[in-house]
Amino acid sequence: MTGKVARHAAEIVVMLEAGKTQHSIEQHFGFGQGAVSRLRRRGGLPQVRTAGAQTVRVLRDHHPNLKVGVLSDIFHNMDREVAQWLAAQVPEGSSVVDVLRSLVVDAHAEELP
Repeated sequence: MTGKVARHAAEIVVMLEAGKTQHSIEQHFGFGQGAVSRLRRRGGLPQVRTAGAQTVRVLRDHHPNLKVGVLSDIFHNMDREVAQWLAAQVPEGSSVVDVLRSLVVDAHAEELP
């Protein structure tokens, strides 16, 4: 499998740079879970700085006390009903992150003059 994954390294880099998750890339190519991560660990992929990572770096440069946190932490003290509602908002093939990003973008757009 590693050879099959390595043959797609250039395409994988483009997808990572575009913000695709390792999981979505594995699904796209039909690779097993963890294939992209293994290729990265074995040196088969160059260091990729995603657009998201660059944005976080810029935000931290301007807001040194900014804590980004971990997505799963939002569920720790969340009411079960709220968590179930959130899960119901996630379309098939999407993720909680996609839904939260949409909510933030929509809220920001509503604040614009």
